[in-house]
Amino acid sequence: FLQLVVPFGALMREGWRPAFSLKGSPRLREIYRLMLPGLAGTAIFQVNVVLSRTLAFGVDEAGVAVLYLANRLMEFPLGIFTIAVATVIFPLLSRHAIRGEREEYAAVYRQGLRLILLITLPAAAGICVLSGPILGLFFQWGAFGAEETAMTVPVLAVFALTLPLYSIATFATRGFHSLKNTATPVRIAGWSFLVNLGFSLALMNPFGMVGLALANLISILFQSYFLQWRLARTRRGLRIGGILPDVAKMALAMGVMVAVLAMALGPLQSIGGGGKSGDLLVLGTLVPGGMAVYLGLVWLMRVEGRQEAGQLVRRLGGRFLPRSKMVSSDQF
Repeated sequence: FLQLVVPFGALMREGWRPAFSLKGSPRLREIYRLMLPGLAGTAIFQVNVVLSRTLAFGVDEAGVAVLYLANRLMEFPLGIFTIAVATVIFPLLSRHAIRGEREEYAAVYRQGLRLILLITLPAAAGICVLSGPILGLFFQWGAFGAEETAMTVPVLAVFALTLPLYSIATFATRGFHSLKNTATPVRIAGWSFLVNLGFSLALMNPFGMVGLALANLISILFQSYFLQWRLARTRRGLRIGGILPDVAKMALAMGVMVAVLAMALGPLQSIGGGGKSGDLLVLGTLVPGGMAVYLGLVWLMRVEGRQEAGQLVRRLGGRFLPRSKMVSSDQF
């Protein structure tokens, strides 16, 4: 309901008014033609989740709940940050594509991809390191006890590794859509589903829930690689190699952040004494502390896109206006 009301109000302020009409038009038919395969391509994430949950029934009684909670936590940063960035940048990509402005298109695409990785890489690492306190604080209630939390920790850690990959796949899919190519993401999504199915059947018996999570990781690695590779073949300047120096700096900052979190986790858990209050102390200290370490190093190393990342984190996925050399705020 909120996802409908928020843009509805924004459009009303721009002068749009709702109207009901069954009259067709060439533009409307074009939207239908592009939208239907586009939905199939972007829905593959949920399709893979449903597949994993279905197979989980044959592994363990608690398997479905374990996968569900791990997915919910992984989708939190994906929905707030990745979708926010992709939604803001998509109209600008489409505008440059329509005008044939290849260099501007590539510059904006690299900026968006860099910004997504700048945020999702530390988010994935943080979830991996702090998966125990996160699950204990938010989900360890009633029948979901310490044993179920311990069972979910490795599953969540594996799912967290998919976060940057899902972000790349999501953004690359928007890149294809801005070029009015909705067929390629659908084909790659279909192959990704088959990869997920095959590895799920192969890994679920020896590794249980972790095996299903690993199958998701392998399938999204396949999907993100081929989406990015195929998109880079359509436009010059879209190769991920163009942002590798910044990604290397992000990885270094992330490594330092992980080391700090790992060293501080044990002492803080001892001080907290376990339970909800202990988990709250750990997360209340290490989440902002880890963010400060990471963003501080990113700033010192002058990673491009750091201003936008800081603003996006502060506003927690609200409306943000990039202010880099590539995309100025007035373009949004």
